[in-house]
Amino acid sequence: GKIRTRQGQEGTAVVLEHALNGLPGAESMTIGGGHRNFDLGEIDRDAALPQRVDNFMVNWLLGVGDRHANNGLMGHNSDGEVGAIPIDLAWNFQAGSRDPSRYGFGMDSNLIRDLKNASAADPARRAVLEQQIRTMLDRFNTMMHDPNEKERIFKGGAFRDKFSSADVQNQWRKLGDHLDSMTGADGKIDIDYVIGKMLG
Repeated sequence: GKIRTRQGQEGTAVVLEHALNGLPGAESMTIGGGHRNFDLGEIDRDAALPQRVDNFMVNWLLGVGDRHANNGLMGHNSDGEVGAIPIDLAWNFQAGSRDPSRYGFGMDSNLIRDLKNASAADPARRAVLEQQIRTMLDRFNTMMHDPNEKERIFKGGAFRDKFSSADVQNQWRKLGDHLDSMTGADGKIDIDYVIGKMLG
């Protein structure tokens, strides 16, 4: 719906679900505000890596700015399932970097270190994490390399009546700049380069 911006102008608020917002067993989840580098207590940190990767990748690919510990929630339920739930996605399509390790992801600033340590300690775990990252980037490259797919996304779907033409044009311009900063001459993210930077 419509919101008032800090500058007193009218904007459009969109809520989207990603990275385990619908965690099974969430009714028994305990959540604190500001999870500071995923302080998981007794929970196995390695067990949380796939969810942490999901959260990182979505934010990095969307170029979301303002990523700090208090703009996300982390919790686990009684079965030990860990949920990474980012909030406040307003600053999107911020021109980024081809190198994911340069992304200022203060919401989980130890992730790259933990990924490299886990990958070095267990080749099988590394293979699983690599496949997860490769699948996400393959999908992203396919979507963003298809002008028809991008146009479909920017038509707004269920939110069509919430966007003005100026909203869409501004977001389209920002997306173009963001993708230019993330991709090579072929217009795609270099998957092997990203995996090397994330997993070592």
